[in-house]
Amino acid sequence: MKVELGANVYSSDNKTLGAIKYVILNVETLHVTMVAIAGGIIHNREIELPVNDLIVDAEKSVRVCYTEEEVNNLEPFVAERYTTGLEDEKSPLTYPVGGLIWGASNQSGDMTGAGMYLFSAPPPLGQVAKSKIDEHHLLLDKLDKENALVGTGAVVTSHDGDKVGELNGLTFDAGTGRVVELRIRQGMFINKEFSLGGETLALADDNELDLTLRGDQIDQEVLRPTG
Repeated sequence: MKVELGANVYSSDNKTLGAIKYVILNVETLHVTMVAIAGGIIHNREIELPVNDLIVDAEKSVRVCYTEEEVNNLEPFVAERYTTGLEDEKSPLTYPVGGLIWGASNQSGDMTGAGMYLFSAPPPLGQVAKSKIDEHHLLLDKLDKENALVGTGAVVTSHDGDKVGELNGLTFDAGTGRVVELRIRQGMFINKEFSLGGETLALADDNELDLTLRGDQIDQEVLRPTG
């Protein structure tokens, strides 16, 4: 059940949803946990779904267990959810004022409705907004620290800190999320591509991959030079 970054994905009723644009790696296990699918003709939004929702059929096509109509209810993909931490988050949440949060009084002056404060005044709106913003920041920071968003073009670095090249392909097992193969491109005008086993992946960050191998070890570990 091997799946490649960039593979086309189809619905259960055989509609093209798009291609896998990004994989989301857990930084502790270095396994793919989620995929982001983009470029579908039917809908123009990007979606994300757990890796175990992918199915590889007998023809080696990648499918999901959703119909085209059900896909519209899948979680939309937002890159900033995985790449924006506390230090980067700049967009405060805003909230409506007055009765839209705490309700409005009725004609008798009583505060009524769900969430109303009947016996004590509600906290200041500024305090509520700050609390919500803090929760939002903490959630983004947690997602950013626990996950790495990786796509084609990610920088690949050797264990001794030298740039090896750029990611040109990644294959993973749909059943476990384990990375099976990395395809790395070198050169700007005259490209050389080679493959390394997934076990050579040491660290992952957003569009950055570090290898377990030093630069002088990589030539010995090349699996399939392709030019």
